[in-house]
Amino acid sequence: MILPHLLLAAALAAPPPPPVLPKRFPATLQGYDVASLYGAWSYAVPRAKGEITREALAEPPKVAGYQPRGRLLQMEGVDYDLGPDAASDIHRLCPADKPEERSGCITVLRWAVIPHTAWGDGPLNQWLQRNFDPAKLVRLLKARGIAPSDVYGLQARLAFQAMADPRPELKRLLEVRQIDSRTCSALAQATEQLEGRKVELSLDLQATGTTDTYPAPINPHAYRWEYRWSFVNDGWAGLSGTGATSLAGQLAQPFTAAAEACGINSPEARVSAG
Repeated sequence: MILPHLLLAAALAAPPPPPVLPKRFPATLQGYDVASLYGAWSYAVPRAKGEITREALAEPPKVAGYQPRGRLLQMEGVDYDLGPDAASDIHRLCPADKPEERSGCITVLRWAVIPHTAWGDGPLNQWLQRNFDPAKLVRLLKARGIAPSDVYGLQARLAFQAMADPRPELKRLLEVRQIDSRTCSALAQATEQLEGRKVELSLDLQATGTTDTYPAPINPHAYRWEYRWSFVNDGWAGLSGTGATSLAGQLAQPFTAAAEACGINSPEARVSAG
């Protein structure tokens, strides 16, 4: 899997197809197509991923001999069909014996993700099969007055919350990967190039308030990254943006490229895994 500004920052062609309904389940149940129920269930489960990946990065990274100085950047991948997905961040850590001195500080980039290998024939798909209860689901949908044609709608999604909780399984499968500038020279270089950099901002006041929380997808089933910087610049702090072409995304690009080049995807980068 590739990091923010690369593959994941692009619009995906489509979400993965719903898993095939296991043969042991009936084709229909009280007028509901069970394969459609299973597909909707498979889309409902990943909606907990954003909560899981954010929680994994709630505390600063731990590196022996260093203490956290502050979080420089937060990144979150958003799937327009399934909601928040993966999370990443960048911290500055300084030597514990000289925390106020800038010399010797390091940059740490982390990435929290539920690997794609959990799907397909993987453990998350197996969990879906074990916990799918079409009879219970039909009772829930009928109690809410949800028609067989609306099983992918918002109200049906709320009904899925009464089914088995996927969060323990998602936490078990979660991976946190981490690299830092001590061994990744590209990450050190990206930090040096950002320090003191001048940027230009073009303001569009007429467009204020005209968009929803997430901008409309460029293509159907799009996937984008959200960026939230925390730094001080001429009296103001912070910068947010959506998408790799935003100013916030452009500033993040050297860091995510460095992480890719330095093996953020390799087993050696994993600092925790289910």
